[in-house]
Amino acid sequence: MEKRHQAMIVLGLGLAYGVATGVEWMGFAVEARIWRFAYLFAWVCCAAGLNLLWRSGIFQASPLRRYGSIVVALYMLTVLFQIMHWPFVMPLMAVAMLGMMVIYGIHFYLKSTKGTRDILRLLVVLIVTTMVSLMRMHLVPTELAFAVAVGIVCLAVLEYLLHPYDGLAALDNSKAAPKTSQQAEDQQAKLGKDYPELFQ
Repeated sequence: MEKRHQAMIVLGLGLAYGVATGVEWMGFAVEARIWRFAYLFAWVCCAAGLNLLWRSGIFQASPLRRYGSIVVALYMLTVLFQIMHWPFVMPLMAVAMLGMMVIYGIHFYLKSTKGTRDILRLLVVLIVTTMVSLMRMHLVPTELAFAVAVGIVCLAVLEYLLHPYDGLAALDNSKAAPKTSQQAEDQQAKLGKDYPELFQ
């Protein structure tokens, strides 16, 4: 699927959840069946939005992505623990979410150039992981947690849609073999300056 189409789907799902939430907040009754679809739309919106931001960013080329995959797998394990009513759900979830925040925070810190897009993506990771954690721990109402998470994801995806950029493609172009050794050294130095986390 093309990234632009994926972005449009994410925004559509976010809009659908926003409409359901707005109707509820205006005092109208919403059937439980519709809320089930709205929650499903919110989950898919957050997951697809984060996947799009992942695919279009430089994080997927970073060595830190392996640790990110580990903490995502740990979070999936905590969901299974919660479904099965096994113990240690809260500590495992806290470790997984804090791990996501720390790993992406380190990735953000190591970037030599930090633009608006980078700051927005950092906020997406921090806010979504915080809201999902608080929701799963029943500390924040589901509607509020999803409203905040879906809102920040849609904002980041809208920013990507208005200013599309593929960080990995740019990195691949930077790695293309130049004509002379001097150009090779210059390209390597520039790459190391722009993405120091790739040379740790």
